[in-house]
Amino acid sequence: MKTLAKRSTATVVLVICIFGSIFGFGGNYLRTEARNVMHLFQQGDEAFEDIRVSMDQYLDDSAIYAVGMAEELRRYTAMDNANAARAIELSKLIGDGNDLNARYEAWAELNLLAESMYTEIHAAFPGDHPAETKVFDDYYVNYNGERSKIGYDPYHSSAEAFNRELSGFPAGLVGHVVGVDEMNQF
Repeated sequence: MKTLAKRSTATVVLVICIFGSIFGFGGNYLRTEARNVMHLFQQGDEAFEDIRVSMDQYLDDSAIYAVGMAEELRRYTAMDNANAARAIELSKLIGDGNDLNARYEAWAELNLLAESMYTEIHAAFPGDHPAETKVFDDYYVNYNGERSKIGYDPYHSSAEAFNRELSGFPAGLVGHVVGVDEMNQF
């Protein structure tokens, strides 16, 4: 009888150790990986002198160019232009903090709005009016340049690899328990 009691105690201790290892070490690993991907988002994987090359910076620059487009649109259409006002609102959201999902939603909407503003300002000046639309067009070209950089940033593959790892078992369960969520891939 004593031997059976010792076995069941040993089994309980073994199960506790296994689950403790999975959730303790696995949870720590997932949190570390999520931090690494977030660091790549914020700081990038390389820097050129004082220039930061990261998704975070590309989004910030996109917001600056979008505000420039909105101001030019207001200048040539109306100060209360709804597209311009919304672009400025979204630009503030894009530069606001670590909530990648909110930043992504604002950025995705802003991409559509940038095209609408482009169409609107060029409709206001049909034909060849380079002087009136030049500044807007410069902002638009720069905005699309940032959009292109976002599309090719190495953050995408890192976030995708992290999400793939997190979607498996037991990582998905461990991630859920320790509060690690999928990364937005933009």
